[in-house]
Amino acid sequence: MTRLSFTLSFGLLAALFAGCEPAASDGNATPTSPAPAPTPAPAPPEPEGEPAAEVFDPLVTRFMERHGITAAAIGFSEDGVTVYERAFGWMDQERTIPVPDDVMMRIMSVSKPFTAAAIHELARAGRLDLDSLAFDLGQPEGGVLKLEPFPALGDPRLAEITIRHLLLHRGGWSRDEAGESWSHAIKVSEAMSVRSPPGPRNTLRYILGEPLVFNPGSRRAYSNTGYLVLQTIIEEASGQDYIDYLFRHVLAPLGIRSDNVIKAGTLPRDRSPREPWYDATTNPALGRNVFDPDGPLVHWPDGRWDIGGAVGVGGLVATPGAILEFLDAYVVWGDEIGMRRRRIEEPDGLRLAHTGSSTGSSALARQRGDGTDFVVLFNRRDGDLDYHRAIRDEIDAVLDGTPIRWPE
Repeated sequence: MTRLSFTLSFGLLAALFAGCEPAASDGNATPTSPAPAPTPAPAPPEPEGEPAAEVFDPLVTRFMERHGITAAAIGFSEDGVTVYERAFGWMDQERTIPVPDDVMMRIMSVSKPFTAAAIHELARAGRLDLDSLAFDLGQPEGGVLKLEPFPALGDPRLAEITIRHLLLHRGGWSRDEAGESWSHAIKVSEAMSVRSPPGPRNTLRYILGEPLVFNPGSRRAYSNTGYLVLQTIIEEASGQDYIDYLFRHVLAPLGIRSDNVIKAGTLPRDRSPREPWYDATTNPALGRNVFDPDGPLVHWPDGRWDIGGAVGVGGLVATPGAILEFLDAYVVWGDEIGMRRRRIEEPDGLRLAHTGSSTGSSALARQRGDGTDFVVLFNRRDGDLDYHRAIRDEIDAVLDGTPIRWPE
């Protein structure tokens, strides 16, 4: 073996044992130094706030247990983005079918802000003037709805009611002082000799035959009747069914699917399969079915009033997520109800809410100026306790005092 070949062989062996490449062409092997160990990355900071599920899930389940509520759904949004939705309980009275994640429930008077939004969109499009008179009762300036009072005009002040009065519960009716005939379908149909339920227009004809409680515009008193009038005005001014106009001009532009806000079915057979049973045990009295007055007696949620006929009053069914999307866009309560929301102008301390309830249902839609909105739906109402106000106070207290970590 020549000296050169020996040197090359030795260099190659040395390279193999050293874990490096073969020596350079001069025959000398130069071992490489090991790379320095990488500096460990700093540990990520601990997430701030309490996990939403660990705060709100037990809060809601404890509330349900205290009050005997068997189905509930909640939702939260941050700056218009839905960050948390949960469903709890059972779809049926026997407690055999769990509530699905996409559950929807009757929202009762939380329907009213949707109606107000539709009115404002009609005004924005030039189809309505909010200071127009609601009824055309022969006055020189006319009005939007031309209906014949039954059996005769009950109060000349009805001719003074404007659309703005109706929006702000200043029309002259009062739910709490004199009661309202809008939900007395069988009484109205029998008086007018028409089939039950009589429908919104016949119901309004009957109401036009009754006296008002106060001068229109003079003060505020909560009234369902005013929103039945607005529901009918939407159809008159748009030439469309209420729910069709609402979807095309209010909901669809927000990206809300048509199957997540629907018109309520009065009878159990007409409901969405995504609705739970509506618990009437707090008001177990049976009464006549508005669709079959001479047939079997029924519970209040199951046919004692025509909820679908009063869709703009309290007859929508929705998911918490759909309501949250609406809350991001429209004002839910107060003098600006139904107007487009201007979040940038809201103080952090702003608190607005619309609630709704009837036997078998409680609903809460909450807007907060700090960016967090929330919705709570229950399948039960207690006549002695406003569930929606009680749960509102509990959730507000948590949000005001505890940083919340929402799921990614």
